[in-house]
Amino acid sequence: MENSNCIIITHKEWLNWLAFGYLRVSTSRISYFDGSESSFEILMSYSVDNALDEEDAYLLASLVDEYSSKDLHVKRTPFSDYITIQAVQGFYSLSIKGRDLLEYEAEQSHSILNDDSKIENLWSEWKNNQLKLRSHDKGNKFLEILGYPRFEVEPELDNNTLFSKLLKNYNRRELPQELQKHNKKNVFSWLVSNYKFSKVVDKSIYNQYKKWRNSSELSAIYNEKMSKYLATDDECLVEQHSLIAEKIFFEGMYEQKDYLLATSFLVHYYNLLDNDYEINLQFLKTDLAFLGEVYPENNIPQRIAYFIGKRLNEVYLSHLYIAKNIDQKKPGMFDPNFFSNLKNKELTLCNIDQVQLQNIISKVNLTAEEIQLAYSKEANNEQESELGSDAIGERDGDSNQPIRSQPTIIDNSNVGTNNSPLNEKEDISSNTTNDNFTQTNSEAQKPSDSQESEDNTKDMDKPDEIECSIKLSNLSATTNNENETSRHDQVQEDKKSINTSPIVQGSLLDTITEEEFTSISPTELLDDAISIIKELPEGKENHGGFFRDSLFSKNAHYKDEFKNSKKLSDFFEAFAKIIGNNMKKHTKFVDFKKELLLNK
Repeated sequence: MENSNCIIITHKEWLNWLAFGYLRVSTSRISYFDGSESSFEILMSYSVDNALDEEDAYLLASLVDEYSSKDLHVKRTPFSDYITIQAVQGFYSLSIKGRDLLEYEAEQSHSILNDDSKIENLWSEWKNNQLKLRSHDKGNKFLEILGYPRFEVEPELDNNTLFSKLLKNYNRRELPQELQKHNKKNVFSWLVSNYKFSKVVDKSIYNQYKKWRNSSELSAIYNEKMSKYLATDDECLVEQHSLIAEKIFFEGMYEQKDYLLATSFLVHYYNLLDNDYEINLQFLKTDLAFLGEVYPENNIPQRIAYFIGKRLNEVYLSHLYIAKNIDQKKPGMFDPNFFSNLKNKELTLCNIDQVQLQNIISKVNLTAEEIQLAYSKEANNEQESELGSDAIGERDGDSNQPIRSQPTIIDNSNVGTNNSPLNEKEDISSNTTNDNFTQTNSEAQKPSDSQESEDNTKDMDKPDEIECSIKLSNLSATTNNENETSRHDQVQEDKKSINTSPIVQGSLLDTITEEEFTSISPTELLDDAISIIKELPEGKENHGGFFRDSLFSKNAHYKDEFKNSKKLSDFFEAFAKIIGNNMKKHTKFVDFKKELLLNK
């Protein structure tokens, strides 16, 4: 398009302009557009604050040079200004996809809707920048809620570490399908870090370790955790001493700092969000405080909290933020009862006593040492049976990378220092001791010295231990009863499926580390779906059930992937999740089909 005076309007304003022949709009929104980034930025800054995730939310109207002429304006009241349709020389969508979405309205009004690649590039860059700013604000809001300092700019990540890669680019769909199917179980995050260790770090070390684990109590721990669902999770991750010690052991076997324990914690909370489960803020704060003692460098807890915040629902996060600062808000702006209750119930953070934290760290270190001894014994037996071969075996990657002989020991000498976030003074709504936590810690480790075990149990009975409510956070303010019922039904259905299946025997990773397991490709799924839509027989063009059955017939993996999506609306939603964030969640096949064809 040629340079001209322009105005950014909304979809509704465009329809009104076409329908009535004039539009009530302030001339201050009109600005000269010469195709530059700065001129487009000025235009958007004058526009209505509208949805950024809808390609048809905005349009650009190019005006004639004499648009300010009285003949092109209508004065309906002394204080209003209406610009007639004659002042417009062309309407432009901001993207080709937006034009396609507005095709029906354009046809009905017999109007012409243009598009321009230069405008689309400017719109895409501006929109992405706005989304990044919003995402950064969400991360910082969550940091403030949890009591961590803000990031002025998004933290830079070292892409050489496993933890950093997952922190920014975690995608469950990239995991093997056999591993993905355990995503609703508590054990999922621990399995993921083991899988990544075996694939990314060192497979030979893991295989040697797995031989010992299959005959140890850890095998039973994995299988017991396998039957628990995320929706019924009633304990902090720091209570799972043996699983934590396993990751400490892995980190001690390798020089490269991949933060396997932090990776497990991160995947757990990302997985909760992926499955639309609520995050218990007390559990999260406790787990992050523990990680702060394990990794005193690189601000690991702060980074995890920031990136979790970026993924949280905007409305829920905003409610928590208001509740955090409700005392500074004007009483006439918000419901004081709702936000005060939210503050008391969800923002009462855990207070971790330093002696108690040191006790946890000691138990983890003890278990890590026991794992190291048992692993070394297994390696020696293997060495004898293989006539002097290395205990670890040949490495899959760089054979020159060193292996540690001892596990990494958590340094608890800094517990209680001023650098620890645990020293913050936080109010506690209840001083009640968590009996479940005490029992778990006292039974997690059974030292050979019975007196030592008794002393540890006495320490756990002190009233100043970790105080965590087992009740999940309540989101009733941001979700309606229908959503809650749907979530409950989903969990009950999942429980039925696990109850009717045989108990998993042996190592859970025996079957999920094989190369032949692959996840569904979003691109392949989209191409197959579009191909089927184009080939739907006459009379079946708008039959969603027929389309779904045809897709399942095309690839057997699809039927297994969507086996829990009994309703068509559930199928459409699951399909959209696989394709990615750009695809909307539809409930009607006609809308679903329309967007797929636009994607093509």
